Amino acid sequence: MNVTRKNMRKAAVLITAAFLVSCDKSGQTVQELSKLNKQRDSLTVEVANDVKIIYTDDAILRAKIAAPVMKRFPDKNNPRMEMPKGVKANFFDEFGEIQSSLTARYAMH
Repeated sequence: MNVTRKNMRKAAVLITAAFLVSCDKSGQTVQELSKLNKQRDSLTVEVANDVKIIYTDDAILRAKIAAPVMKRFPDKNNPRMEMPKGVKANFFDEFGEIQSSLTARYAMH
């Protein structure tokens, strides 16, 4: 039992020392990690292929949008969607007939 108590004390001292060594009084490590997280968020890109978006209003079809590639950038300061390979949109009237259309080689919203 005496050996077990010595081992327990050694373990407790080692754990306490590890906690004390890992602490940073200036908080610089936490600030650096926060900065890295913000940079990562600004570099995050969500990519979707063969996108088809359908807009309705009161269950009435208003628009159909199609794009081969859509990239979404969820950056807090500049959130945006890009369609770098073009976009085709058809806009419908209340009877479901195409009222107008739009074609672009590049789109950003």
